[in-house]
Amino acid sequence: MSPGDAVAKAFDAQLTACQSARDEVAAEMKSVLGGAIFSGARIDFGQWHLIRRGQDLIEDMHALSRMATAPGRLICRARHDARPL
Repeated sequence: MSPGDAVAKAFDAQLTACQSARDEVAAEMKSVLGGAIFSGARIDFGQWHLIRRGQDLIEDMHALSRMATAPGRLICRARHDARPL
């Protein structure tokens, strides 16, 4: 494997982790919004953490896009690492 291939593979792993985190947040958001729209469920304050998680993912992806070499740790934050509002 060439050095360029190793860099591409490392960035691919980062992007896969970010995509997985995004899909998790998006699924939760869809569920909350769907409940509010179609069932009249209330969106309570405890669910606003989804906004922070979405913002964190955007920030993580922006940081990743500015890197020339993929870091040795995953950039996209896990569900439990989201900062409070």
